[in-house]
Amino acid sequence: GKWTPCILLLTPGADPTGQIKALAKAQNAQVDQYTVSMGEGQEKFAKMAIDNAMVQGGWALLNNCHLGLGYMNGLTDYIEQKREEDAQTREKENSKNKKASAGEEKEGKKKKKKGKEEIPFKCHDNFRLWITCEAHPKFPISLLQTSIKMTMEPPKGIKA
Repeated sequence: GKWTPCILLLTPGADPTGQIKALAKAQNAQVDQYTVSMGEGQEKFAKMAIDNAMVQGGWALLNNCHLGLGYMNGLTDYIEQKREEDAQTREKENSKNKKASAGEEKEGKKKKKKGKEEIPFKCHDNFRLWITCEAHPKFPISLLQTSIKMTMEPPKGIKA
């Protein structure tokens, strides 16, 4: 589902980007504008890609995540935080809908909050997170434990 990242463990020479993009196209999902190659200074772009894909229903693709281990270490907690925010928003929507259908909500008497009103977060059901990385001893175990893991080898005839 949308909360379970898919990790492609790569061997040298393997690049699944084209196959992920083809799968996204077959599923009518956008992936190009949510693709980031990890490395120094790419963390903010990875976060933006994930956030935008969550809201817009795209597939975020983080490539070469063995080069961004610092960001990967906090990713499981960030996904869980977003999952909780999504659940709270959906719970509030459900309770409002129940009140409205029961006739308990009175029109014209809405309470206004002082200050900046927080925009509720809701994750699109089509969101997916794809991560590619080479095996690395410091890759976060928590992320591996909460993900679907696949291996990717280079095509026959290409040597590493």
